[in-house]
Amino acid sequence: MTKCISYKGVNGLLFNDSPEKAIEIFGEPTKKEDTSDGIELHYEHYIIRFDNNKMFREFTLLPTTPYIINNIKGNWTYLGIQSFIKLDNNPQEYVGFIILFELGISFVGFHDYPDNNLSEKAIHIFRKHDWDDFTATEDFKI
Repeated sequence: MTKCISYKGVNGLLFNDSPEKAIEIFGEPTKKEDTSDGIELHYEHYIIRFDNNKMFREFTLLPTTPYIINNIKGNWTYLGIQSFIKLDNNPQEYVGFIILFELGISFVGFHDYPDNNLSEKAIHIFRKHDWDDFTATEDFKI
């Protein structure tokens, strides 16, 4: 079970920790990728992203991965993410992403694909202020 705490971390990996700390906690990745934004560690059920200063900034859960966010067990249906959307006073939708800035969570693919099609779904747990660029766009309330 992947346990996420808003703006704190995932399974003991704290935001701003190093890739080495992630490997210590999660084991060796199946793939390590250097990108223009930093480093990505790829695993079967998630991707861990680091900025150019090698600081943990985002955790992406891939479809069917069991997860708990802030002690709430989630699932991979649109109905299942409603409990999280209700916790945010100002949920935003932007280009298919449902962004919950108060919780540091983003859901993608839950509106666009039926619940039995998981291929395009993902859940992003992000570091404080990392997705703030989206607040400068035209926002849409859910």
